[in-house]
Amino acid sequence: MRKISLFISLILLFGCEKYVGNETSITPPSVAGKWYFSNYYVTRVQSLGRLEIIENDTICINNFGAQSFVSGNVLMKQNYQQTSIDRRFIKNVTTWDFNGPTGAFYFPLGIDDINDIGVDARFPKPYLPNINYNNIYTSMEISNGNNGVTTNYTFITDKFGAGYSRIMELTGPNISSDIYLKNGVREKAVTVFVTLIFKRN
Repeated sequence: MRKISLFISLILLFGCEKYVGNETSITPPSVAGKWYFSNYYVTRVQSLGRLEIIENDTICINNFGAQSFVSGNVLMKQNYQQTSIDRRFIKNVTTWDFNGPTGAFYFPLGIDDINDIGVDARFPKPYLPNINYNNIYTSMEISNGNNGVTTNYTFITDKFGAGYSRIMELTGPNISSDIYLKNGVREKAVTVFVTLIFKRN
């Protein structure tokens, strides 16, 4: 069973595109086609105590629910098998295929070479331009019709508009996880967000 680990010390626990003209001229970056998940990084928003993230080849957009006590620390894990297919990723294995024409605002999403799985990608609106790079940070909604869950991402590509992009970074929502201390008290242990990096040839 694949699991992702988060290590927390108990010592402290006890103590786009180029922006031209107005918004109506903006089209989403071209993402049509097949992408390969290549890497990720986890950013801490807040945590109780010292936090060590143990990275491996797998990450989920899911909380860290499984916990155990190891050498005076709390080891928290994600459960890959119990996470929906659109929210779990393995480096150099997971693929996303946006099935539609270039510049579309809606795509049926194929995952790991499986199509017609009831998952769709939508681009509801652009974010404000980044004045340093003239990029539009765009919102992407991944809707899973099987469980009714929509995951909201902010994303950016390395090319603007209809240009052929080869790198796409998706920043997911905040993930908050609680822990149960040995005395039975529940505490909010950590809040993080995950940035997913996809590439294509």
